[in-house]
Amino acid sequence: MWGGGRELQCYTDRPENAAHDGRGSLVITARRESYACWDNPDNQYTSARIRSRDKREFRFGYIEARIKIPSGRGVWPAFWTVGNIDAWPEEGEFGIMEARGYQPGAVYQAVHGPTLTGGHWQQRHRTIGPVWGRRFHRYGVLWEPRKVTFYVDGRPTSARSASEIPADAVWPFRSFAHYLILNVAVGGWGGSPDRTTRFPLAMLIDYVRVYQ
Repeated sequence: MWGGGRELQCYTDRPENAAHDGRGSLVITARRESYACWDNPDNQYTSARIRSRDKREFRFGYIEARIKIPSGRGVWPAFWTVGNIDAWPEEGEFGIMEARGYQPGAVYQAVHGPTLTGGHWQQRHRTIGPVWGRRFHRYGVLWEPRKVTFYVDGRPTSARSASEIPADAVWPFRSFAHYLILNVAVGGWGGSPDRTTRFPLAMLIDYVRVYQ
């Protein structure tokens, strides 16, 4: 399945792209390989996207995952939540962790929502730190009815509230439950792979926890 957003990978359910490593981690692996996707029979990249849709959905509480992210130009690992991706951004989105592989010292966290005129608003924060992919880190969000606070390794990095959004923006986070998504995209916001990108690139997930 293609990911959208000008991405290059085909998402599959193969163990080559998503599997347990036998040492406690779920591994999502992006690969450079010829693979016929439904929208592109000449697709050159594969990866996986794990979703809790139709299994577990949540509204309010603290959501956290312990993740070791990949680095490399063209890779875009993410841990996020969304109310309804098919009607995005009407029910909102939390980008709990996103990274652009060509910026190994930065991780991003963001709130996305709709506007009164049918558009999209976002508020994004960048945390500068170590080369994040060298070890596991914890990425979380505390979701309250009128406020969200993002965390990295247990420390708050940014907060957004219903009173701080643009005048034409809608705050949808009181009304809709969200499901969780973990994925590794190729291309899109992560840029384009080049000769320096060394596939396969893997994201390791130690745990995902929701406290309510």
